[in-house]
Amino acid sequence: MADAINLYEEECYRIRQREENAQILDELEKQSFKQNVQIVQSMAETAALSEQLANANRQLDDMKKKLAKLKKEDTKRR
Repeated sequence: MADAINLYEEECYRIRQREENAQILDELEKQSFKQNVQIVQSMAETAALSEQLANANRQLDDMKKKLAKLKKEDTKRR
């Protein structure tokens, strides 16, 4: 009878351990998902900022060309 009680208690312990492990795994999966979402959002923000920077650089290049052209025209007029 004592052996049967020990086996029962051991099985109950194993069941509780499995449940706890499942809860831990579930929480880790949720955290991982949240982190992946944050990473994707950061990547999207970085891409948007990169595009804005590229546009600003193109505008700056255009302004430099226009300024150089104006300087050249002004030099010709003198």
